[in-house]
Amino acid sequence: MIATGFIANGAKVYISSRSKDTCDKVAKELSDKGPGKAVSIPANLQHLNEVKRLANEVKEREGIIIIGSIAGLITPFNEAYAYTTSKAALHHLTKVMAGQLSNRQITFNNIAPGPYQSKMSAKILKDHGEIISSEVPLGRIGAAEDIAGTAIYLSSKAGAFTNGATITVDGGMITKPYSSKL
Repeated sequence: MIATGFIANGAKVYISSRSKDTCDKVAKELSDKGPGKAVSIPANLQHLNEVKRLANEVKEREGIIIIGSIAGLITPFNEAYAYTTSKAALHHLTKVMAGQLSNRQITFNNIAPGPYQSKMSAKILKDHGEIISSEVPLGRIGAAEDIAGTAIYLSSKAGAFTNGATITVDGGMITKPYSSKL
């Protein structure tokens, strides 16, 4: 959703994934939508050497945006311990990398989305979409434009002084106490 928003606005986008084949395939699909272009940089961020390699690939760029989740900021409603812990780690990585790269004038920020329609969330939204929407203070699931707009802001001159931030795009979910409707 984010890359599609950038591509639609003519930007060059660097995408990364553990799987080279998947990363290359998605980069081609995105580039075909034009007018912008997607560049594939496969990397497995579970390994320090891969983190360093990815950092070297993008070190000449002006900004990096990673995607976390509000799951790393709130108490989980299920037993997804590895998922929520990994997202919390991404939020911390944002601060660490922002500090490391700021002397090169490279910003490093993080978007923490709430519920959005995606491959990962398709089943749960199909089965429980109304309940999940009712848990969002704004009363709806996030739209592609919501998250793409945040990424475009971070990449624009308007976001040039934002660094080390985790921006929630969750319709206000982190403002609510935990609910166990699911």
